[in-house]
Amino acid sequence: MPEAEYVRPLLEALFELDGSAPTSEVVRRVGRKLDTKLTEADRQLIKSGDVRWKNRLQFVRLGLIKQGLMMKNSPRGIWEISESGKQYLNEYKEMNK
Repeated sequence: MPEAEYVRPLLEALFELDGSAPTSEVVRRVGRKLDTKLTEADRQLIKSGDVRWKNRLQFVRLGLIKQGLMMKNSPRGIWEISESGKQYLNEYKEMNK
């Protein structure tokens, strides 16, 4: 599954979790959101021992931090949506009404 497909579910999960949550909780929620979209390849283990889609989600997170949609200086182990990320979600919802 392309990385772009992870963006909205990740930001939605953070928003639903009141803006921030431990990594494991965010990953679990994103996994539920993507469950029907993940391919067999997405569910496979990679050389590092991680599941491919979870590894890809980490890279998506880094990209969202660079874009300013997630917070850069969140405490270790906590993922946090930024105000820009919330605005991005609101604009997405408005465009898809």
